[in-house]
Amino acid sequence: MLHVMRKGSTVPRSGGRASATTTYEIIRLVRPLFRHLLKTVESNLAGSGVTVPMRGVLERLSESGLQTVPRLAEVLLIPRQFAQQIVNELHRAGLTEQVSNQSHKRSWLIRLTPAGEDCFRRIRKQEQSVTRSIARGMRQDDVEACLRVLSHMTTGFEAVARVERASPKGRVP
Repeated sequence: MLHVMRKGSTVPRSGGRASATTTYEIIRLVRPLFRHLLKTVESNLAGSGVTVPMRGVLERLSESGLQTVPRLAEVLLIPRQFAQQIVNELHRAGLTEQVSNQSHKRSWLIRLTPAGEDCFRRIRKQEQSVTRSIARGMRQDDVEACLRVLSHMTTGFEAVARVERASPKGRVP
């Protein structure tokens, strides 16, 4: 069976090890997927007063509960100062609040307010109608395989980035 990767490119389905070429095809598909996803999320957020970065923080707080700004920055892969700006915007909008942090007096914990929980619930409901529509064209076992592959690639590139940050010239040895 052949799966079309991009116009003019097909890769036979086999049980062997993945090649660098087919792995790179995934990267080539993730780039436009990311751009289309970003545009779709922006469109869905229009008029809500919530930006895409704010939505990311709302999601993280919804999923994980209390978080410090440095932890939000780390998990969302954004600079700490940017995470602080987003949290400040969410706070001004009444969507988050600060809670004292017993383990670190100078670093507040951030959590969703009831309005923040409601806001994120509405956002997710709207997004789920889009993802449900897209999911109709896919098989569950293919989606599960995709999750495994993307998780593996994310872990692999995360390890490469960690080595690059530790390397004096910023390159993998």
